Amino acid sequence: MPSQDTVLSAPRAELGNAPPLLARLLSARGVHGAAETEAFLHPPADGFCDPFQMLGMETAVDVVLEHVRRKSRIMVHGDYDVDGITATSIVTSFLRRAGADCLFYIPDRLTEGYGLSDTGIDAAEAAGCALVITVDCGISGDAEITEMAARGIETVVTDHHECKASLPTDARAIINPRRPGETYPFQGLSGAGVALKLVHALSLRMGLGELWREYLDFAALGTMADVMPLIGENRVMVHYGIQSIQRQDNIGIASMLRYVNMCNKPVTSAMVGFTLAPRLNAAGRMGDANRAVELLLTQDVAEADAIAQALCADNQKRKDVETEIIGEASRMIDESFDFSGKGMLIVHKEGWHQGIIGIVASRLAEMFCRPAVVLAGEEGLYRGSSRSFGEFDMLGAVTAASDHILKFGGHRKACGMLVEERSLEAFKREVNAFASEHLTPETSRHTIRIDMPMDLSMITEENARDLARLAPFGEGNREPIFMTEDLTVRDMWMLGNGHHIKLMLQGEGMDRPVAAIGFGMNLFDGLVGPGDRVDVAYSMDINFWNGQENLQLKIRDLRPAAQPDAEEPSEPMIAAEQEARLREEPLADIAARLGLELRSLVPLKPEFTSSYQYIRANFAEDPLLCDLTLLARKISRSYGLDLNWFRLSRILEVFHEAGLLRQQVLGVERRHITLLPIEGKANLHACASFRYILEARERC
Repeated sequence: MPSQDTVLSAPRAELGNAPPLLARLLSARGVHGAAETEAFLHPPADGFCDPFQMLGMETAVDVVLEHVRRKSRIMVHGDYDVDGITATSIVTSFLRRAGADCLFYIPDRLTEGYGLSDTGIDAAEAAGCALVITVDCGISGDAEITEMAARGIETVVTDHHECKASLPTDARAIINPRRPGETYPFQGLSGAGVALKLVHALSLRMGLGELWREYLDFAALGTMADVMPLIGENRVMVHYGIQSIQRQDNIGIASMLRYVNMCNKPVTSAMVGFTLAPRLNAAGRMGDANRAVELLLTQDVAEADAIAQALCADNQKRKDVETEIIGEASRMIDESFDFSGKGMLIVHKEGWHQGIIGIVASRLAEMFCRPAVVLAGEEGLYRGSSRSFGEFDMLGAVTAASDHILKFGGHRKACGMLVEERSLEAFKREVNAFASEHLTPETSRHTIRIDMPMDLSMITEENARDLARLAPFGEGNREPIFMTEDLTVRDMWMLGNGHHIKLMLQGEGMDRPVAAIGFGMNLFDGLVGPGDRVDVAYSMDINFWNGQENLQLKIRDLRPAAQPDAEEPSEPMIAAEQEARLREEPLADIAARLGLELRSLVPLKPEFTSSYQYIRANFAEDPLLCDLTLLARKISRSYGLDLNWFRLSRILEVFHEAGLLRQQVLGVERRHITLLPIEGKANLHACASFRYILEARERC
């Protein structure tokens, strides 16, 4: 299990009537006093900021109302992701209901890319638009806005992205909570959130009362999909937006829920983020994002059902393409990437689907614990998407290669770029030069932050229901994660076509086992089974299934529980592992210096044979991502050995050098292993790593 940063309990003083567990968590998260606690647990309906506090809002409202009164045609120019789709839907729907002549425009992801473009400008002019309102884009579109002004089209910019040193000079108005000099109380709004504030201000000025609140469901969707912090005004917005989604106030959302929530489970931020949002996103990734806007705007149930069905089909197609590209990219990494160095994962191929590469980069970064860049080529141009891992500065890496990039943008965690085929090698060289200086064990460390250790007596349905009061969960208010040690696996089986695991876990003194599910944790298949004792990091919730409600743990990670007679990873053993991998000092000398028994570090011949037989018998088909302690225990149990993780690490190093398998080191105890086809018998004696072990055996 990754390292934990345990939060100690904080004083419960003045936290009102919050239950003890919530009081402890709220204190640790900086919520103090009865009033703050009440506002956090029950976000007030009037907890929205005055929209006119935002710079430029007065002018923006004046410009929009001027065009509404003149009966001008107005275009809302959005973006193809969920934030842009929902922001577009908010402004378009509101203006139409207010009597405006309003159409919308979503750029094509593949041919236009992000933001304003010549194609969009031409479309506005051809439609006879006198005003363009940008949502979730425009703050960096200075040239395009100047061009529209030259064609007699005015622009109001609403955006939430970082601002450049100078703002678009020809825009009639700009509203962006991140603009220089902004005094608005909350700067963490999404593009949909900023769009809602414009509609809020227009409602007040036009005497339309609370009409703006009818778009809280759209704003919540955009906010959660764009991973904005769920604190402050966003928490209020999402709290009431989820209620609107649950009530199915919008016809399009109601149709989508009928396809994705057949069991009628309560709507949560997780359902929005992992079920609704990907299907809306699939429209822009796989084809035409306009359909997603049409879904949210339609008043026809039959049309909504047809679009929802099509978007679900697009999402399945997206999953299939994603799986295919991840498989290809993983094989490329297995075959050519050197995990002993500090390079980034960079894979590219002609013909990969450009709408999927961002997801693929994210998956690869998580799989291999390295920053990843994925580029899809077409006609000599490669569009790329990158994702960071840990604290690595992805924008810094891409900026370092800017001389070899036609266009790029993003932030520390993710960037997009456009690279000519002839510049690919230079691009890779420069980003890897940056990585060699900045990619360290600290920046690429996979950590899980544990809120608190959880005693067995606290794993109750009552506490799970109390924890739900901290929702909505997301960025800035993550779901609490707990750790409980020494639980016994009573049963285990696979779910979701082998992608997920479900365990029945029981601790000493528990009346009955508790169900625990690990989404996407099929890597533990074959490594964990009935009778194993494990330490588990998890969150706790209520599972709704077949009309019943039951306590369920959601596994975040697990590791073998400490056992009295087992040689567990210790500081000296970890130091020995790091030094032995360098092979600059004999194992006997390392053992003596660190106070370890030499025999605990030197694998024997039966352990080599059993390790290879076990891996080939159980993991011959697919690469294995494993915890060495778990794998060593499984091999020991199967063959009656007492193999520890250190000796297994030495064995795998020999197998790697001998060409029996390929391994990537993903930390002290984690490995990614791929078996290789072999012909004949491997000559281990030809391997320097094996001779290193033989030398140590002579001194045992």
